[in-house]
Amino acid sequence: MTIGEQLKRERILLGITQRQMCAGIITESFYSRVENNKNEINIDDLIKILNKQHISFYDFFAPFSISPIDPEIQQVSISPIDPEIQQAFINYNRSELKRLKDDKRSQDSKYQLEFKIMLAILDNKTEELSADLKQNIKYRVLHIGKFDNNFLVDLQLVMPFCDLDEIKLLIDYILTSGQGLKVTDDRMPFLLSTLIAYIKYCIKKKDYVEARRVIAYVQEMPNTSSTAC
Repeated sequence: MTIGEQLKRERILLGITQRQMCAGIITESFYSRVENNKNEINIDDLIKILNKQHISFYDFFAPFSISPIDPEIQQVSISPIDPEIQQAFINYNRSELKRLKDDKRSQDSKYQLEFKIMLAILDNKTEELSADLKQNIKYRVLHIGKFDNNFLVDLQLVMPFCDLDEIKLLIDYILTSGQGLKVTDDRMPFLLSTLIAYIKYCIKKKDYVEARRVIAYVQEMPNTSSTAC
């Protein structure tokens, strides 16, 4: 299942044309190529289309979900260095990130972009990133579709550069998807790290009601307490 295939499925269920589905958010020709897996849609436009058509974000991505106990599937998309980078980031280990940045396994542009964002986040210097970089980050980094550790880390990387409404939809998807997690699941620390980042983001945006909502959720998570935030 791809994003394009799921969009087509939802459109057919709604009984509308491609033009009606994309609703002027993107061109009909571009949308057609998305459905046929020839173009990738960015997160902004996808969220706008789902909102316009009143499609539940969680329901839309439910077919993409994978089991946290299915290591074979996860190994397909994770290179040997990815788990090391992710652990260093969620543990706020700046020195380890800098070491991994120089590792020969992480020299392509994708990794170097991620390191730049991670270090800026840990140093609280995202405001100093260039306007062009900020504009491209969420389109190049976040690949939604699977509720896994990659998605949770990527969401933290793009969070400073998205509108609150965009992130709130993704967080609602995460909260619903994560309800069945147990303290033994390896995804738990990644989920907690993402939610704490979101709480800080809400406070920065002065949305204290939303911050309190997620704090309450965190406090109910296994092996967490009010001190987690």
